[in-house]
Amino acid sequence: MKAGVKEVKKRDTYVVWVNVAPYVRQYLLLNFHVSDSQYSDLVDIRHDAQLNSLFTAKLAKPSYRRERELSASSANSRRSKRIPFLISREQFTRFGWALTLTDEATLNKVLEIRCKTILMTSLTSLYYVYGNLAQCIELFYRRFHFDDETWPTDTIRKIWLRKHNGVKKSIKNDLSARIDEIVLANLSKNGTISQKGLKVYENSRI
Repeated sequence: MKAGVKEVKKRDTYVVWVNVAPYVRQYLLLNFHVSDSQYSDLVDIRHDAQLNSLFTAKLAKPSYRRERELSASSANSRRSKRIPFLISREQFTRFGWALTLTDEATLNKVLEIRCKTILMTSLTSLYYVYGNLAQCIELFYRRFHFDDETWPTDTIRKIWLRKHNGVKKSIKNDLSARIDEIVLANLSKNGTISQKGLKVYENSRI
């Protein structure tokens, strides 16, 4: 068993299968994978408060509001990978072992937002340093264990073109503030400015 990977006893293995996009599957495996003799790609989200609350609520009170729409949805068809989510025996007995298309789509939306937040935060920061999107995507792949198969470059470029202006402004402000903090800390540390001067400068940030 790999270090840091939890082991689940076979008698406790109750699962709900969920269709997800390949990049979401990769995110889930890297963040929530548990070792199990029956399911090699089993994930356990029960220690993530947001995901567990949403998942449990959908199991307990299923919605069928968008079933017909989602059965023909292109977004639904892009969720081409199935992955087992670990549930408790109590959940299995009380609520069953399946999500409706409506509830599966809701869960996917939350997971996809998480992945895209990681993507845009990373790409924007890298872009300020390297200025080359292709290079930034390669560095993003290496850092977060994606590749062109799990998250195609063309798809990432389309996301970047839609979202980068708003995210760039937010990241730029954050980077500027952090750089300002580092500059003042270093000037104080080497004695160039006094503690009294540091307090004045900190109150007049750019």
